[in-house]
Amino acid sequence: MKKEDWRRALAFVLVARTVTRTFPYLEQLITLFPFFALLLASSRIAPFEVLLFVLAFAFVLAAGFTYNQIYDAEKDPGAKNPITRGEVSKGSAFLLLALSLSLAIILFVFTSRSVVATLLFGAYLFLCFAYSGLGIRLKESIFGPAAASIALWSGPPLLVLVSFNYFSVSAILLLIGLFIVYIGNEIKHTRIEDDLDASYDCKTFAVIVGKKRAAAAEYSTVALGSVFLLAGAYYAPTSNTAIIALFTAAFAISIISAVLYGARRNYNLQSDVTVIILPYIITRMFLITYGFVVLLSPPILIFFALWIFLMKEYP
Repeated sequence: MKKEDWRRALAFVLVARTVTRTFPYLEQLITLFPFFALLLASSRIAPFEVLLFVLAFAFVLAAGFTYNQIYDAEKDPGAKNPITRGEVSKGSAFLLLALSLSLAIILFVFTSRSVVATLLFGAYLFLCFAYSGLGIRLKESIFGPAAASIALWSGPPLLVLVSFNYFSVSAILLLIGLFIVYIGNEIKHTRIEDDLDASYDCKTFAVIVGKKRAAAAEYSTVALGSVFLLAGAYYAPTSNTAIIALFTAAFAISIISAVLYGARRNYNLQSDVTVIILPYIITRMFLITYGFVVLLSPPILIFFALWIFLMKEYP
């Protein structure tokens, strides 16, 4: 390659990183781990298939975030959107969108074993794009948090389960719990940015229902979702009563702390401080622990896995 070609390639990589945000989305795709653990434990999936599914959904999220940046470029403040700031052209963003979407479709269709899952994948892609645009723009509706929960968190596990026709009681309860908990997580995002969204006439969930009702909805969904997650752990192939009790206490303390913090500040959130995100940190710790327990991993391995995770959360 010529030096100019290398420069163009490097420029495109930098554009991709800016527009797609946090590729490869390890935070979002951790929700796949317990379901892969269930499939691996039952010998239904091979390790290389796990990697292909992860890549497929990483490219789906890259396409979704890129589309969101393109569609919101005329409305977003410069601080939120590199296209609005002029750092990235719409042409480059569209090229990245086409590339990411093509790779996502090829990888998923190649890896999935189910025609039903492939059709459902098409519906999932539609939802991902309808969240920001397609003349629907679910993010500016009361259904925004639920749509985001599916697009970012609970949709990929559902598609994996359908691909292998695996619907144990534990897996179903876990999936429902994820969906509900991450509705709360997405409501939280609208609460933090409600003043900014209102100033740009962006009618997100918190702007529509108000701060106090949005707070009540978040706390209620997180509490209900955690009950389903714990029930999923109870019905897991290798259920551990001590771990379930530990996480029951952790969820309760984290949710109560978040409620008290919000009440003291009249439910006016400004940023993702630790006490606000603690229920979602506990959720990810639960998912990691669940997966390792299902895989019959030794306790010391679980301990170090959670240690590494917390090092990322608290640098």
